[in-house]
Amino acid sequence: MNIVIIDDHTLFRSGMQAMLTSLEPKTAIQSFNCSENAISTIEIPTDINLVLLDYNIPGTSTEKNIESVRKRFENAKIVIVSGEDEVEKVITAIDLGASGFIPKSSEPEVLIAALKLILAGGIYLPERVLKYQASATTGKTKDIRLEDVALDNPLDKLTKRQYEVLMYIVDGKNNKTIAREANLSLGTVKAHLSSAYLSLGVSNRTEAVVLASKFLHSRH
Repeated sequence: MNIVIIDDHTLFRSGMQAMLTSLEPKTAIQSFNCSENAISTIEIPTDINLVLLDYNIPGTSTEKNIESVRKRFENAKIVIVSGEDEVEKVITAIDLGASGFIPKSSEPEVLIAALKLILAGGIYLPERVLKYQASATTGKTKDIRLEDVALDNPLDKLTKRQYEVLMYIVDGKNNKTIAREANLSLGTVKAHLSSAYLSLGVSNRTEAVVLASKFLHSRH
């Protein structure tokens, strides 16, 4: 396992590195105070499995940080570890391709469980954020309760191809990347996603990711 930690707080980087190393001594961990240093220093980015990235690093844009890290470390799961957990910030991170958002206030066992879930192919969101689903058009949020949807897993309503394409967006992939990796045309990817949204009863990408995360959580 090759992990990169990007955070401007030295104490946090040291503590995180010590905790992860104690759990798995064979883990190779590199830490940096900004994404630019990580990108320019690591010579073989495809070897990185996991990037823990702070949401707010002074002097840089959150959007730029996440996008540049995803582009550079294309094989890695990008996980935001932040001192803030506002719903809007979590949704922004997931929209930009992060595979999870872990508050720094989380207990160590919660953080480890979250990382295991993400490395297993799921996504992790703070518990209270799972009560919400974002509306991309209004910027508002609305409560979505498991008891308000079918008792059966709504993901089971999807065709095999719809499910596969949905899992790509859960993994933070954009439509062009999905088309390339799934060997589909861009139009076909959009069609599968539109059909999946209709089957799930959601209206956009973020709503689909948040709803899927509820049921991915329930399987672990």
